Amino acid sequence: MRNELIETDAVLILVKGEVSALELQARLRDLGYYDGPSEPQPWHETLMALKRFQTDRGLPATGCPDPDTMTTLRESYCF
Repeated sequence: MRNELIETDAVLILVKGEVSALELQARLRDLGYYDGPSEPQPWHETLMALKRFQTDRGLPATGCPDPDTMTTLRESYCF
């Protein structure tokens, strides 16, 4: 049940326009966390990749693209 809530929260953040699923997938792919297709929906694989990124960066592994996660992801992406 909790995983479903986290995935729902992540989808809601994406739907509100704070970050697109395509941006999230592209950044995670370039950093080696995601190897799936570019899709307009943040499927389970995208959120699992985000959790791995969060864990590696010492962030709470929620799978939710919150502002701290996106800042860290964008800064890591621009190396």
